[in-house]
Amino acid sequence: MTQLPTQIGHPAPHRDRVSVPWLLAGLAIPPVAWTLEMLVGFGISSNACPLTQGSTSQVGFSGEATLLIVLQIACLIVAIASGLMSWRHWRRVRLENKDSQHSHLTLGEGRTRFLALASMLTAGTFSIAIVFNLLEPILIPLCWSLR
Repeated sequence: MTQLPTQIGHPAPHRDRVSVPWLLAGLAIPPVAWTLEMLVGFGISSNACPLTQGSTSQVGFSGEATLLIVLQIACLIVAIASGLMSWRHWRRVRLENKDSQHSHLTLGEGRTRFLALASMLTAGTFSIAIVFNLLEPILIPLCWSLR
């Protein structure tokens, strides 16, 4: 039996449990942190070699490598915090319209839950990318030659 338009509820009935701007921020913050880490990290690492060309081999980390590591750890903390915030939002709305896939596709039900889940996946993906970038200044010296 078909439902009348007056019987259909709102597609996101739990939207009042979370803040939409915070949901969107959870989706946007991890890629912004990764982009910031890449842009600033490239600027730091590209200027590190001309500054240390005349010096002898250094023991330990240079100032540029330390700055890169601190920057990347800060961006990783921001991305993980965004993922935790998205997880908290998902826990609040996870029971929103758990009907059939047909209702999700045709009516768009479960929007808030989907956005929170997408934010968690985005935070996880960009956190992994930041961790891989963090390994670079730890394992590879900034200036090395093929002599």
